[in-house]
Parts: sequence; C-alpha cells; structure tokens
Amino acid sequence: MVRGLAAGQSAKACPARVIFFGTPEFALPTLEALWSLQPKIFLAGVVTGPDKPVGREQKLAPSPVKLWADQHGLPALQPIRLADRAFQAALVALDANLGVIASFGKIIPKGVLGLFPMGVLNVHPSLLPRWRGPSPIQAAIAAGDKETGVTIMLTDEKMDHGSILAQERLALADEETTASVRPLLAKRGASLLKNTLVSWISGEIRPTPQDESAATFSRMLTRASGHIEWNSGVDEIARLVRAYDSWPGTFVFLPDGFRLKILSARAVVGSAAPTAGVGTITEDSLGFPLIRAGDGALLLQRVQPEGKAPMEGDAFLRGHRNLIGQQLR
Repeated sequence: MVRGLAAGQSAKACPARVIFFGTPEFALPTLEALWSLQPKIFLAGVVTGPDKPVGREQKLAPSPVKLWADQHGLPALQPIRLADRAFQAALVALDANLGVIASFGKIIPKGVLGLFPMGVLNVHPSLLPRWRGPSPIQAAIAAGDKETGVTIMLTDEKMDHGSILAQERLALADEETTASVRPLLAKRGASLLKNTLVSWISGEIRPTPQDESAATFSRMLTRASGHIEWNSGVDEIARLVRAYDSWPGTFVFLPDGFRLKILSARAVVGSAAPTAGVGTITEDSLGFPLIRAGDGALLLQRVQPEGKAPMEGDAFLRGHRNLIGQQLR
C-alpha cells in the first residue's frame, strides 16, 4: 500500500496530489499539516534547498525539511536552479497537481508554477499586502506594528503578489521578538493552511486580489543590517534589537574596534536619559550601560563582546569601566 493512503486507494484517485516547497524549521508545521491530511490528499514529495556547510568544520548538512522527508519516506528534490530541466522533469515525474510553499526562500518561476493545474498556495507570515518580501516578521516588529499574522495566498511569478485565500491575525505588544513570534506564526499558518486547502480543493473559496496601493516591502537582511545608528530614535533602536534577535543581531563597535552584540535592551526616555552626546556610554543607577540615542538612551540589559560568552550588561560594564564617557560607533 502507498504510504498515507487508505486500503485500496491509489494516488491517482486523490483530488489533490501535493508537492511541498520549504526549507527551514518554520516550514515543518505546514509539512506536518499536509501529512496529516492524507488520505484526503496525497503528499507526493518535497522540494527543498541543497545541503549546506555548517559548523566550524563546514560539513554538509541537509535542511530540516529534507531530514523530515527522509524520516517519512518522501521523495525530496534539492535543485540548485529551479529552471534546470532535469529538476523540472523530476518534478513532472512525481505527477502532482497542486503545490504548497512555506518559507522556501526562492521565487518560483512561471514555468514551474505552470506544472500545477490547481495552483500553488503559499503560507506567508504577514498580513499581505503589508510586508511582502524576505523578512516580514522582522519588518513588522521593527516598524512597531500592533498586529501581524499569516496569509494563505495563490502564488504567481511576482514576489508575494498573488490573490489572498485566507488570513489570521496575531496581536503584537512591545515585547515580542522574532524568535518568539516566528514559531507562533508557523503553527498558525499550518493550521490555517490545513483548513484552507480542503476548501480550496472543493472549490469553496473565491480568491481576493491584493490591494496594490497598500503594499509594503521588507528587505533582504545582511549582517551589516544590525549595525546600530545612534542618531535614530531610541524606540526605533529598541525595536530593532527585538526584531533582529535571531538574525542578523544588533551590534555596535567599541573604541578598540571590537564588536559588541546587543542581545537585550530597553528604551529610556525623559529625565532618566543622560544628556551626553549621541553614542556616548554612561551608567545607570544599577550599574547598567546607557547609550545616548537621538531622543533618549538605550539601556543594555544583556550583551556579548566579540569572542566571548553572553553576559549581563552590568557585568560587562564592571569589567570595562574605561568605556564610560567614550563614544560607540
């Protein structure tokens, strides 16, 4: 018997034969949701990123989705280029008619999208059309949005542009980080996809085009994106620390040129903020470092000096008293 199917049922008999596109851990709840829908659907295989070097020894390691597929006996394709003819031939051989994406990391070309007569559904971690692009969770937190969420959309050849099938909202306060929000959206997205997919297959959903006038775009983050600019508002800087906690992290350069990562911080405004020049380090009443910003100061609660273990901010300042009064850049 083919895995995931009822006795006497063939893969051809399923109304939806699905290929899943995904790579990191965020994708796993959606993949598990698809697996649990069998035998209503047939999960034909996955497409995921190539093995990548990890660790100090740079040994090749498979993606979380590849590992999951291997453990569950699913075919896994790992193309370097989606336009490659050999990859597309292998995809056609899996005989799927519907695609599902969750954090795949590449724009799927029109030629591949056309292989799926029932369309390709994407689980996107924002309330589209707000925050299209590669870093929507970070963008929502950094912008101070009061809510975010997940969108199930139809995929076209443009980035996060397709019509919306379903959305679910998640309220944001002033304490969430990307590390805390990402798993929540991964689970909510998987649950929403599971419900939406059944309705989509049965023809119960009418897609809603996105409002192009309301579209905003998140950017591709690099390591340099986390460099703090002290002329910015202190609330903006504090949000960046929370938004970039997983990647790329926020940091400043000490006077000796070494990098200091800021792991946790909060904004200090009003009379409690020091009057020193922008970027200057002072000390609060409990011995924690305060860095003057454009309209207040950032209290460094937890930091990591370059080449050393993470530590509390007061412990760092006790060992670096010479930094008080100096300017960070």
